[in-house]
Amino acid sequence: MSGSPEELDRLVSVLVDNAVKYCDDNGSIRVRLEQRKREIVLTVTNPCASLTT
Repeated sequence: MSGSPEELDRLVSVLVDNAVKYCDDNGSIRVRLEQRKREIVLTVTNPCASLTT
C-alpha cells in the first residue's frame, strides 16, 4: 500500500472514529501496527457485546 501521509492519517482517523462510534460503554479499542515480513498490518478492533442499529 502506498499513499501520502495525509491519506494514511485520514484512513487511520476513519477507522478509529468508527471503532469509537460502535464501542460499548466502558469498552476498549485496540490499535495495532505490526510488520510481517515485507508487509505492514494495521488492525483496529473494538470487541462489542452487542451491536444495535
